[in-house]
Amino acid sequence: MEGVFFGVSLPIPKFKHHYSLAWGGNFPGNELNSLLMDVADGMGVKQIMDNIIERGDEGFKSVPMSLVLADNIGDIGFMMLAPIPNRRDKTPNLGNRVLDGTTTAYDWDRLVPVRDLPRGFNPTKGFFSTANNRVMPENSINDIGANSPSTGRAQRIDEVLR
Repeated sequence: MEGVFFGVSLPIPKFKHHYSLAWGGNFPGNELNSLLMDVADGMGVKQIMDNIIERGDEGFKSVPMSLVLADNIGDIGFMMLAPIPNRRDKTPNLGNRVLDGTTTAYDWDRLVPVRDLPRGFNPTKGFFSTANNRVMPENSINDIGANSPSTGRAQRIDEVLR
């Protein structure tokens, strides 16, 4: 069976295996455009973050990003924005495995709302640093960053900034 992927014809598969794949950057929506418009309108960090949270009840539907903001009145903010699946089955680290696709037990039922994603505003240490390190505690219910350890690089950046 031939298919079309981004306007390109795909060849007939050599094997009979089929896979299901969803990429977070392929959800319909304009969250990134709204975010950029908020920045272009000159909103402060707090208002931009509040707007993103308010619009994000159905999750963040755009390409994943670590958003770090600073404004001219001294506010700083961080948000991990990504379309994170909410699975019916809450087994820890479930999203890190290949799952049985013949059942609906492991299906996504929605995206995690933005209000449940990692974020921070004006931290007491005075800065944020990101280096592809884990930003959620080990007991996170949504497997956010389950594959991301706290790296030596992230620890060193934090040490130098202090």
